[in-house]
Amino acid sequence: MVMLLLPMVFVDPSGGGVSEKENRMLASRPALTDIRKSPTDFTRRFDRWFSDNIGLRESMINLHNHFDGLTTQSHYAEREGLFLLVGQQGHHYFTANGRLTAKFAGKGDLLSDEQLSGLVSRLKEINDFLFKRNIPFIVMFCAEKETVYPEYYPISIIRGPEPVELDRIVEHIKTKAEIDVFSNRQCLLDAKESFLVFDKYYVNRTGITHFNEAGAFFSYQELIKHINKYFPEMLPLPLEDITITYDENEVAAVLLKEPHHRRLDSDFFDNVSLAYSLKPEFTSAFENNDLTLPTALFMRDSNFGIMPPRLRLSRFVPEHFGRTITIHYENMQYFEDYVELYNPDIVIFECAEWQLDVFADYIINTRLLF
Repeated sequence: MVMLLLPMVFVDPSGGGVSEKENRMLASRPALTDIRKSPTDFTRRFDRWFSDNIGLRESMINLHNHFDGLTTQSHYAEREGLFLLVGQQGHHYFTANGRLTAKFAGKGDLLSDEQLSGLVSRLKEINDFLFKRNIPFIVMFCAEKETVYPEYYPISIIRGPEPVELDRIVEHIKTKAEIDVFSNRQCLLDAKESFLVFDKYYVNRTGITHFNEAGAFFSYQELIKHINKYFPEMLPLPLEDITITYDENEVAAVLLKEPHHRRLDSDFFDNVSLAYSLKPEFTSAFENNDLTLPTALFMRDSNFGIMPPRLRLSRFVPEHFGRTITIHYENMQYFEDYVELYNPDIVIFECAEWQLDVFADYIINTRLLF
């Protein structure tokens, strides 16, 4: 009984902190008054808050992973408190405490049927809202390493069937919501024939949980190809305009020739409503030498980029826009304000594959006025 009750005694009553291990915001406790508005939604949010903020959570996760690793032939390795899968030829994989391993095996759902239905409905509403303002809308999902490099996963973990759930979700949203939605999976599958697009080994937390700089470049090219439908003069930078190198740890670095944009100071957002602005990767804005170019508004996660050296998509995308404003999707409750404030010429939502359920909840639960 003590073992069961002790974590409840030390639960974080408010939540909403930052998890360094998982590279995300932990869920906040919903207001008790919300139960009247939607008991189902309140229950789901309460469960997420409790799971994220229960006392001794990290210790229990570490203990679970330790014993789980013993039962899977010691495939797990620990780096700075983060548990990884060690695959074939030494490849490291982020596990998200087992969620991504279950997904790889086809035993875990990225989204529940209710979440997928709600996400489709809300994305359609957002698309209609932007269409009335003549603003194109694109949704981009970024695949995880095991979705791009399944061949190096531990052979004892049986791979799930194709098409993978990410592909099924993209196709479902595209069909039901009738919006421009895609994932970068295929472009990375094509690029990996010549380039390593995810770090092979663990170097740091942000490296193992995202595509590398080379993967960012090919993902950027795919994104611009979609944007080209709305701005025909906008073409992605060719491979000849960059230099891709790898260090002794096979970590990619990309050198862009003659960049034409600069990052704006953080005070650009001083008068903007932000629910989460704790880290530089949550908000960033860029300005091009040519301010006559279109303005882009991104609601995104850390795949877009953080401070150097992990710039990722932010190294290339701002080359094409007069201003590129990027805000984490956890600030979705102010989305309508951002559209009115920045008057963007295009809006792009971006989310990592493994965070699709979190992304869906933020989109679904945002009480927008339109």
